[in-house]
Amino acid sequence: MKVSVIGAGSWGTALAHLLGTAGNDVMLWARKPEVCEGINELHRNPRYLVDSSVSERVRASSDYETVLRGSQAVVIVTPSSIMRDVACDIRPFVSEDAPIIICSKGVEAGTGLL
Repeated sequence: MKVSVIGAGSWGTALAHLLGTAGNDVMLWARKPEVCEGINELHRNPRYLVDSSVSERVRASSDYETVLRGSQAVVIVTPSSIMRDVACDIRPFVSEDAPIIICSKGVEAGTGLL
């Protein structure tokens, strides 16, 4: 199964690794190009969990369309404070059939919503 993980912090990297070791092909969205390079070339996130390796089934890109193309499930692991913006940004690229799993923490500034 192809799974897309949006957010390459500690939690997103750990979930992407877990999904990869479970046999899924994982595309990880990272904002920073150096994180993508570290994941793709060294199988390590140079900013988070630096002492841990990342499954070779995990690839990374900073382009939403690349990460979400053909995805059968989407895991969003960004802070809740930017969830609404991220959801709007990825909407054009997410299949209507793909389940979306939200693994964010915190509340949205201004509304207090999860």
